[in-house]
Amino acid sequence: MRTGPKLALLLGACMGLAACLPPLPVTEDDDGEESAGDEASSDSSGSSGSTDSSGSTSGSTSETTMEDDATADESDTDTGGDEGVPMVGSGDFLIDAHEVRIPDYFDFLADPDNHPTSLPSPACDGKRGNFQPDDWLDQLASDNIAERPVTKVDWCDAWAYCEWSGKHLCGLVGGEPALLAQAADPALNEWFRACTGDGSTIAYPYGNQYEPMACNGADFNGNPEDNEVLPVASLSGCEGGYPGLFDMSGNVWEWTNECGVDLEDDENGFPYKCRRRGGSYASSPTSLACPSDNLREPLTRASTNGIRCCQIDDSGGEDTDTGEDTDTGMDTDTGMDTDTGMDTDTGTDTDTGMDTGTDTETETG
Repeated sequence: MRTGPKLALLLGACMGLAACLPPLPVTEDDDGEESAGDEASSDSSGSSGSTDSSGSTSGSTSETTMEDDATADESDTDTGGDEGVPMVGSGDFLIDAHEVRIPDYFDFLADPDNHPTSLPSPACDGKRGNFQPDDWLDQLASDNIAERPVTKVDWCDAWAYCEWSGKHLCGLVGGEPALLAQAADPALNEWFRACTGDGSTIAYPYGNQYEPMACNGADFNGNPEDNEVLPVASLSGCEGGYPGLFDMSGNVWEWTNECGVDLEDDENGFPYKCRRRGGSYASSPTSLACPSDNLREPLTRASTNGIRCCQIDDSGGEDTDTGEDTDTGMDTDTGMDTDTGMDTDTGTDTDTGMDTGTDTETETG
């Protein structure tokens, strides 16, 4: 928990914006002006002008080498910033015990020299500006900032953070990207395997029966309009599928390394999308289930978007839990999601997971 001088300097350092506006590796350093995308969501692709992405992006499996003076050793399981996010697992791979917090992401923004030198294509071809989330200063001024998950990040922001931290955005066991068709395979898919406890529970991380008060979803306090993001790992009932793993259901949607052409979205010309998982503080029971997921265009920055990373387990299968804070999750995504780029996200989101229905949701950051 960051309660020392680092956190005290966090707000002051960002008031001048310099520390919070590192340049992107894929484009020229510009203002990163945002415009509404196809889903009426905040989009980090910039304005309608031309986008220079030639020679600046690479395949989705590109790796990044950190400098020797990075704040954490890449070989450690607890990496990223001064303390990083603790990890848990049952062998083969590790997963963040909770969602990435605002101070964790602040450390990333403050270390531009060690940012990835290239971003995956085609997901990040239109990425412009920088990795700063929407409404960043408002997030820095939030209550419980030390344990509050970072939000309003797009897929490229999440991918870059995980690479910087010495981890990877969750995909296939082994670290490779997953196909959209591999969403519900507990043998192959890292996120789904962790949520289901290696397949021991299929519906929710805490069990097969929905419990409205277990995790931070639309039913958590009886009034979805009053829901909001909660500090990570603050709900003891939202633990599973591994011991010490929190908020795999609710709080904020988590980007995963599962991207491809959405063959079901013929109305929008079969766009390229990436998968979010876990639901949010605004999500219905079906969206909060482990098999459920949500496809969004990769440059979408919604108030319910968050980050969780994975890592190959080189410890011989021993669980790795550093005892750091865990994630509580508070996100309600009902399948219809529109992000305005500000604190209020209202729009249309189609939940493509195990549940076939389309949920409607109002997100407020």
